[in-house]
This record gives sequence, structure tokens and C-alpha cells, in this order.
Amino acid sequence: MLGEEEPGFAPIAGEMVIYHPWGNFTIFYGDFRHSDELIPLGKVESGLEILAGKEDDFTGTLERME
Repeated sequence: MLGEEEPGFAPIAGEMVIYHPWGNFTIFYGDFRHSDELIPLGKVESGLEILAGKEDDFTGTLERME
């Protein structure tokens, strides 16, 4: 249909999404293929290189910016 958007999302590095089937929150540190199951939330504005450099499990904190 004209004007109808394709479901899903094709994230690029730094984008935050929810993976709908499992409810997982994800920050992509590299580009990823389109998926019908991704819901975009926002984008990391700085510090992505720190996340991309992690090799093991780690804990982080998200803060809302005004």
C-alpha cells in the first residue's frame, strides 16, 4: 500500500532497540541487517567506542538526558 512503512528496522552502530519476541534491550556496536522484530528506541550520542571494545560481560548504566 502507498505510504505504508515496512515493519521492523535496519540498525546501524550506536542505535538502541528492543528485540520484540524476547523483550531484550540491545545497543548495536556495528551495523546489522533488517529485522521485522526490532523496535527502535534511540541512539548512543557518545562513548560507543567503549561499548564496542568490550569482549566479556559487563554492567552499564543508562541515564536520561534532559
